[in-house]
Amino acid sequence: MSDSEKSNSDLPLKMKTRKDVPLGIRMAIYSMLDAMFENGRLKWGAIVLVSRQFSVSERTCSRIWQRGRDSLSASPDGKPNVESHRRRSGRKATY
Repeated sequence: MSDSEKSNSDLPLKMKTRKDVPLGIRMAIYSMLDAMFENGRLKWGAIVLVSRQFSVSERTCSRIWQRGRDSLSASPDGKPNVESHRRRSGRKATY
C-alpha cells in the first residue's frame, strides 16, 4: 500500500445523518449537552460526542444547544424550547 492509500483509509467516513430530528430526540440531545455543561462552558468535544451518539450533524447539535440556551432566559417556566423552526413556507397552493 502506498502512502496516499494509507492516508485515505485513515479518514473518517461521512456519517449518515437524519434530515428531521423529532422533538423527543432534540430534548434528549439538549439534556445530554446540559449534563456536560460546567463553569459556564461545554466540555471539550461534547458536541462531537453527542452528535455521533444520536447520528445527527455537529451543526444540528450546536443549533439545538444554542436554541435551548437562548430560550431559557425568555421562558417564564425555565424550560428550554428546542423545537424546530420549520414551518409551512414557500409558494402557497393555488386552487
